[in-house]
Amino acid sequence: MVWISSDMHDTTTIDGKHAKDPKGWHGTFAYKADDQEEREFHVASHGYTSGKEDFTLKEATHTPEKQDRTPRGGRRSGKVVWPAENLLEEYVDSPIAYSHLPQQN
Repeated sequence: MVWISSDMHDTTTIDGKHAKDPKGWHGTFAYKADDQEEREFHVASHGYTSGKEDFTLKEATHTPEKQDRTPRGGRRSGKVVWPAENLLEEYVDSPIAYSHLPQQN
């Protein structure tokens, strides 16, 4: 089973502060396998594009495994990098078990 969380944006965290990503628009794809689910860890990859509506990848990055409870959005935000289970959507009969796509503004 694979767990995936994804989002398209042009921001990142630099020195603990929310900022424009110098590399621009990208999709963030965070995923985990069963053993990572048990340990509450995941891996994130970023696929960079030329714009918000452009889904052609021009560069990709891959981060080392990190804990689901890793803080994001500043120390006082109370947010963590992996969404709570109630924010995930389950996909039945799919190799993807759950997905989280944030609401569009």
